[in-house]
Amino acid sequence: MPADDRVTSILLWIIDDFLELNGRHKALRAGYGMGELGADSFDMVELQARIEEELHILIETEISVDVTFDQLLKLVRQAIDAQPRRLAPRH
Repeated sequence: MPADDRVTSILLWIIDDFLELNGRHKALRAGYGMGELGADSFDMVELQARIEEELHILIETEISVDVTFDQLLKLVRQAIDAQPRRLAPRH
């Protein structure tokens, strides 16, 4: 799993902080489900809200406890891509 891009790094940090993994996100593999990391369905509702707030996005799909890191990353990237593009202010 590439951890070298900004979105991946931010998502890993959010998951680590929210699920109190204490740095164990570094061992997170692409196929890990959020349930395997200790999340339950209530955690997933809160985690989704946290991701949306931190990244200023809206994820249209409810994220389940069975979602893998790769699937979650794909949903986040889709939500980012769906954002309206902001034009730079004219000088």
